[in-house]
Amino acid sequence: MGEMLIDMVQESGDRKLFEAHPGGAPANVAVGIARLGGKAAFMGKVGNDRLGEFLVDTLKKNDVNVKGLKCDGRTGIALISLDDKGERSFDFYEKLTTYNESDISEEVLDQTLIFHFGSISLIREPERLATIKCIKLAKERGAVISYDPNLRMNLWETPNLAREGMRLGLTYADILKIAHEELEFITGETDIEAGINKLLEANHGLKLITVTCGAKGSFCWYSGKSKYIPAIKVDAIDTTGAGDGFMAGILYSILRNGGLREMKWDTVEEACKIAGIVGGITTTRRGAISALPDMEQVRAYLKN
Repeated sequence: MGEMLIDMVQESGDRKLFEAHPGGAPANVAVGIARLGGKAAFMGKVGNDRLGEFLVDTLKKNDVNVKGLKCDGRTGIALISLDDKGERSFDFYEKLTTYNESDISEEVLDQTLIFHFGSISLIREPERLATIKCIKLAKERGAVISYDPNLRMNLWETPNLAREGMRLGLTYADILKIAHEELEFITGETDIEAGINKLLEANHGLKLITVTCGAKGSFCWYSGKSKYIPAIKVDAIDTTGAGDGFMAGILYSILRNGGLREMKWDTVEEACKIAGIVGGITTTRRGAISALPDMEQVRAYLKN
């Protein structure tokens, strides 16, 4: 559940040309799961305009359930500029639509095994209230809660409000995917294990934590054990959606293995390896959804 918008991604070259790609972190995750072979639904709101139609069609073409998707107002846009290493900077143009509690689809929640959300829908009302209600309804139905803080500082009024909002999401989470810099922002710790310990002290419901470190790989904590998992080597041109691809790989693997409660440490480690491959492949093409791989592409890396 959360945002879906248009990513205007800067093309290479001297001229400032931007190409339209479907995006929005939770939508990227939904498509990533479906493309790997899992079942996913997306709940949120896009504009009742041509860009919104494009986004709805994108989800349908990727076999994502859209029964919980509403159309109203105007679709949001993000301008994404890239440096020579493919690293991003964002400029957001406000969407003229809001997601309300009345937009929630309990029919979709009735079928939900894992409910995933991010911090963007916690920034302001009424999206924050709708998100929290959705989480509670999902928990009542026995769903596992997955969370990605996904810090976008220029969307928050102040750093303190951003930190407070991101911590709010942590209080509901069973599964957490967090970037190293976000971990440092929330906990004040540069050391990953020290940061994880702080998260666990404040949030006793956390059962699986993955910390992504870009090209260096990821760090996985589960059931008292932890391990660093190196990244695959790729020629990255655009890191947009890499973290969402990683998240999709984790959630797909959990679903494939019967749920988080059934997983042993070696299965979780394998899930993190798959997630790293999905995230790595995503950086080799421009855009997020357009770059997400299928399971055949992932298996080719697993064989190496």
